[in-house]
Amino acid sequence: MTRILFIEESDLFREAMEFCLPRFGHSVFAVAGEREARAVADTEVIEVILMDLDLPIGGGLALCASLHQDAQLGRIPIIVLTELVTPEVSRRALEAGAAGLVAKPFEWDLLLDLITRVTRRATPPLPALFPIACRPVSPPSCVARENSDR
Repeated sequence: MTRILFIEESDLFREAMEFCLPRFGHSVFAVAGEREARAVADTEVIEVILMDLDLPIGGGLALCASLHQDAQLGRIPIIVLTELVTPEVSRRALEAGAAGLVAKPFEWDLLLDLITRVTRRATPPLPALFPIACRPVSPPSCVARENSDR
């Protein structure tokens, strides 16, 4: 089980990740911004940071760089999520310290594979992970399973 800090301003997306990621075997701490993220990091062991690039107040790139340069959090791989995937965005995310980038909307198997790849201790993240092209999105399997149980 990977312990994930998820930073996203959208209540709906945070709730979706809090619902789905545990169904894939992960523990998730979902927060809306930097202050809450640092509070969680002070009290929990975090193995990967998953964050939106489209955050208000300074934006996701600035937060990514700040987290990457932090003495405590800088050792944790950061995966950024964004709706705008361009070579420039990918380059800037890499420069800010991200270990990977995923386009929104994303396919779950691609995101889960990247989480596994960046958290492997023996294999450091590679810049070749940028960008990760995503296939057309299907409903998350955790949602499909939940609906089929009714």
